[in-house]
Amino acid sequence: MTKRLRTTLYILTLFAICPAALAWTVGEAKRDVADGEAVSLRGLAVTAVFPGSVYVEQPDRTAGIRVDTDVPLEEGDIVDVEGVIETDDYTHERYVDSYANWPQPTGGKLHLKPVGLLARAMVGGSLGFQEGLPDNPNLNNIGLLVIVWGSVTALDGRANSGYFMIKDGRAPAIKVIAPDGAAINPDWGYVTATGICSVERVNGVMKPVLKLRRASDVVNYQSWAAGKVSAMTTDEKIGQLFQVRLSGGYSMNSTDYQAIQSYRVGGFVYFASNISTATQAAGLTNALQSTAMASNGIPLLISMDQEGGIVTRIAGACDFPGNMALGSAHSYDVAFAAGSVLGSEVRAVGANMDLAPVLDTNTNPANPVIGLRSIGEQPQLVSSVGRGYIDGLHSAGCIATGKHFPGHGDTATDSHTGLPVVTYDFNTLDTIHGKPFRDCIANGLDCIMTAHILVTCLDTTLPAPLSPAVLTGYLRNNIGFDGVCMTDSMGMGALANLGYTNEQECVMAIQAGNDIVLSPNSLSGAFAAVQSAVASGAITQARLDQSVMRILKLKRRYGLFEDPYVDADAAADIVGSVDHRATELAVARAGITLVRNANGVLPLHLNPDDKVLLVTVASTSDAASRFASYITAKHANTTSMSISTSPGSSTRASVVNAAASAAVVIIATYEAQNYSNQTTLVNQLIATGKPIICVGQGKPYELAGFANVPVYLCAYSYRNCSFAAAADVIFGDYDPDGLLPVSIPGTSYAFGWGLTY
Repeated sequence: MTKRLRTTLYILTLFAICPAALAWTVGEAKRDVADGEAVSLRGLAVTAVFPGSVYVEQPDRTAGIRVDTDVPLEEGDIVDVEGVIETDDYTHERYVDSYANWPQPTGGKLHLKPVGLLARAMVGGSLGFQEGLPDNPNLNNIGLLVIVWGSVTALDGRANSGYFMIKDGRAPAIKVIAPDGAAINPDWGYVTATGICSVERVNGVMKPVLKLRRASDVVNYQSWAAGKVSAMTTDEKIGQLFQVRLSGGYSMNSTDYQAIQSYRVGGFVYFASNISTATQAAGLTNALQSTAMASNGIPLLISMDQEGGIVTRIAGACDFPGNMALGSAHSYDVAFAAGSVLGSEVRAVGANMDLAPVLDTNTNPANPVIGLRSIGEQPQLVSSVGRGYIDGLHSAGCIATGKHFPGHGDTATDSHTGLPVVTYDFNTLDTIHGKPFRDCIANGLDCIMTAHILVTCLDTTLPAPLSPAVLTGYLRNNIGFDGVCMTDSMGMGALANLGYTNEQECVMAIQAGNDIVLSPNSLSGAFAAVQSAVASGAITQARLDQSVMRILKLKRRYGLFEDPYVDADAAADIVGSVDHRATELAVARAGITLVRNANGVLPLHLNPDDKVLLVTVASTSDAASRFASYITAKHANTTSMSISTSPGSSTRASVVNAAASAAVVIIATYEAQNYSNQTTLVNQLIATGKPIICVGQGKPYELAGFANVPVYLCAYSYRNCSFAAAADVIFGDYDPDGLLPVSIPGTSYAFGWGLTY
């Protein structure tokens, strides 16, 4: 059929039958429209132009598609597309065979940034950006502009239709197809490649390929970074080693300006005190980046601890239930979903580096600082869930930072206040605590944050961030990590009483193998100390250049040199969006563990007259009102009480008296293992003979104190998503399927235990 005849038939259909039925998004068209049917797509951005075809995407990056056309277009054009959707006979890629004179430019422009993907994420999966091919729905992301990275493993040096293979860690190698006439350099080593995620059939099997648009879409890190470093002054190099806390609150002040202009710092770290709204934070980020780019042309790393659960920084963002709930879900896909949303929201406010995930294997139930922040007690679980989290961050174009190396999971001291000492042997270190770091490094982890702990099997004197044995010997030489390594905050109490000044410790941290020094007590003092160390040779120029090379390559890898800015107007629509909230709730539900359900108390089936007593331990000041909103939505006849973490005898008596008239009692405990009065209250409620449903807002270890409670449900969190998920499980709107990620000492409940309905 000619394009002219097809256009005529389409116009008759469009205006004479049902115009509204032909309006589709790209994702809908690829999934739902049969071959040969007409489609109308509106407001798409052109991301690549090839002979005889272009690729277009939804502006929200949800889907992309090839459009065959002879219309001359440019990258960045906003176009409307009309034509017939087909499936390529050779590759099975869905595409639009456009009508004559289509696509039509609207006059608008939108240059989309490439989506950063690991090789295995490029292949897609059930949590990819779009449903894929008709006979392979797991092959997703086809048609999107992406950037991948890795080492060149094979070359085809032909000038026409040449290709090369790149591989990152243990992910499958990706074939990269060069444009016609582009020479492939046999000296390429570690590269980034930007292009269209496409597909080809190899021996009857569809495999993803990357189609470059032009030769410049490939960047050789080593030669680029070496040239950049050679042009920098020593002071500019030293500045890149520091990432400092913002002084100005919600906006830049003179101290922040000086940090950029005078010290040329490599980055800033955000805290909640820097973020009032997503729009404000995005504007602040753009101001910082603009100042840095005007100063020396090097963009900033801007980081934050957006772990989820009890550690979050962005007001109004999705909090998620935290790592231990992800461990309860025992699912790479669930962790990927959480990481993807967390990364998207970090990027939306302009930060580019999440100081997450926590990869500590929590083998000490009394750990005062990790606990809920850990995925669990088994290194295999921490590895698999950690990889999902990291891949999710990467899918959002966000740098991932595994912490706290070489493992903070078996400590009894909070490193914010003192120096933890671990005395296990090297085999325990390497096979239990080091394994998640080793595994995630092999799968493309960008950055490592060190733990402020003393690991005696490696170094009996110096804590990890100051120890060459830990960082150069174990991390660099044994594990083989060549990415960016950074300290935890240099102002923490663990380093306060070692006999060195904070400035000396900053120098020692660099000598040990760190590339980034985080939050020194005094930037001016630390900067001067490193200057002196370089001048004296205590830090060699080669060692300095090594760290700067790693930092610059990381910034280039994530496209910061090309565009370090963010769309501040779009930030509020991304952070805490409806879709993100739905994912947050799904993740929280997946993490609920039903540990006990004596006599099948759950799910509840109540009459309207049945009274529910809800008692909430005040993990936060508004925890009771928040949890009550979800319970009363399920059962209106609910009385809510809020109690402190350590309820006195009069409070306990009031609760027990209120329970007398209730058909069922729900008590939301919080870390009762640390508050004996909570444990006493739960046991007093058990003694009433009423059905008692205990919902744990924290770690599940508390169950040892009231192991005979009829129902114990672990939500691992006091966040809204966890309260909503717990209510869904209690009233039977969701069947729990979480499994304990830790064992509960003093009980029979072991790792992997969990009930369902």
